[in-house]
Amino acid sequence: EHGADAVALEKEHEDADAALAALRRKERELVAAFEDKTDTLRGERNRAGPPGDAEVARFRVKLSAEGIAHHTLAEVVEVTDPAWQAALEAILRPYRHLILLEREADRHVAWALGERERFRHFIVPERETAPPPRPMSLAEVVEFSAPIPRWLADLLNRIRRVENADAARELPREQEWITRDGYHRERRGARHLGRPQEFHFGELARQSRMAALQDEIAGLDKHLQALRPKLDAASARLTTLRQRLLGLQSAQLLAARSEAYASAEAELPAARKALTEAIAERAETRGELDRLAERLNGIQIELDRRSRELKAIDLRLAEIAREHGPRRRAQAERILKLRRRRRGMPSHWLNAGELTLLADKYGDARGARLQLERLRRHLAEGDWITDPAVLVVRDRLAAEVALRERDYLNRQGYCTTARLHTDNARAAYIAKLRATVRQYAKNLKALGELANVSVDCPTPHLENDDLSLAQAGLEVRFDFDRKGAVGLNDGEASGGQQVMKSLILLIGLLMDESRPGGFVFIDEPFAHLDVANIDRVGTFLRATRAQYLITTPVTHNANVFAPAQLTLVTRKKQPGSDWAPPIGVLQRAIE
Repeated sequence: EHGADAVALEKEHEDADAALAALRRKERELVAAFEDKTDTLRGERNRAGPPGDAEVARFRVKLSAEGIAHHTLAEVVEVTDPAWQAALEAILRPYRHLILLEREADRHVAWALGERERFRHFIVPERETAPPPRPMSLAEVVEFSAPIPRWLADLLNRIRRVENADAARELPREQEWITRDGYHRERRGARHLGRPQEFHFGELARQSRMAALQDEIAGLDKHLQALRPKLDAASARLTTLRQRLLGLQSAQLLAARSEAYASAEAELPAARKALTEAIAERAETRGELDRLAERLNGIQIELDRRSRELKAIDLRLAEIAREHGPRRRAQAERILKLRRRRRGMPSHWLNAGELTLLADKYGDARGARLQLERLRRHLAEGDWITDPAVLVVRDRLAAEVALRERDYLNRQGYCTTARLHTDNARAAYIAKLRATVRQYAKNLKALGELANVSVDCPTPHLENDDLSLAQAGLEVRFDFDRKGAVGLNDGEASGGQQVMKSLILLIGLLMDESRPGGFVFIDEPFAHLDVANIDRVGTFLRATRAQYLITTPVTHNANVFAPAQLTLVTRKKQPGSDWAPPIGVLQRAIE
């Protein structure tokens, strides 16, 4: 009976122990969650920026490793009206992780990296300073600390803020609008975009996340406060049951648990071995924990130092913002004033080329003002013609100049046409001249073959320019008896060779395709020639197909008459005679 009571009491003790262990485990989980949320809250207080995203964080690390400077859209957006935070978050939800590149030249490297990593968010290289917001637009409740994409500014300027859907009745049909609660009307229709559970943009988003963390920490603290009384009660009950178990008789307890003790004794060696292994593993784990704790301590020290540096930087940035805020506003006002003045200026005043000329001429605005003042003083103090008739003369002269310019342009057109025709005619003449020279060279070579003389006449270089034509000329060389080529004015040529050169050059001019010979008048070609050269010239004259009228004295060798088909013999009138002797005629058949 006592053994049965002991077993039941031990069972109750085990249940109480298990319940206490479950309560302690739950307490540890709540404490861990409490500490985690507390650390997160501490990090949010020390950090200014959007909540992290694992994929975006990894991709930004890779961009930084490539040396690509960048920002996310959430880092440059600040909401100035908290009432419209939800509406702005709803509109910008698809772009909350948009990457803005500092240098447009890095775009191809960044895009290639995004393709390789399959990055799902936009990477935008083209940015510009946000234009002034339109009144009552969603852009009016946003400030940008850096240049943004133009399409984003257009998107926010296009959406008008309204209190509710009824307030949009008077707006144009094509006007986009959104309410504070996120009800959005666009060209496709109207719908509710949903209220984001977590804000990403601006200081209000950070404050919202901090408030949510504080609420979660308060809830965990309430759970811990409610759990601790239960934990104390379970611990007290377990202590009571343990004391009751110790009060039972040992013999009865041993008898009731004999089988369990025997089983435990059999398992004791294995348990001791497991205990030894567990102790060794615990020692190793404790050493690793000590090393990790030491590393964490170093990391925490570095983190504290970085946090202090960041706080100092934030304070310095805030101080700079306070110092430069008035100057930035004044500069913005000056820029707006200059833009308004530029809108009323003629377009040529803003031409970059003319501005450069003015800068070269006057140096700067001060120099231009001094020149303007000098001209005004000169106009005021100078002696000028004030007769209105001068304007009439000016207009008449201007009209005459315009007429002369039109006449000049017309004549310039005529001159251009005449120049074109002249160039074409000159080109045609040069082409004809080039063909004539080639034909003449061909004729010279043909006549040289008849006279057994080698004739070389290279074609001159003829181009359509004055210098080429002025330098062009024929250079004919003759090779008699294979003793070397001689030119036209070579003094070493014999009389017969000179006659042959002259005949070849002269007859070649008269030859063409339709008339291979021509008619030639030659005065005493056999003068001063010996018999051999007379025969050579005669042979050449017979070989050509030209007609010749040749004069020669009768005192020459009779061979001069050999090539003639018709010979006319004349004599002078004798003194005392009325008439000259009759002309003698000798006709010879030429085979």
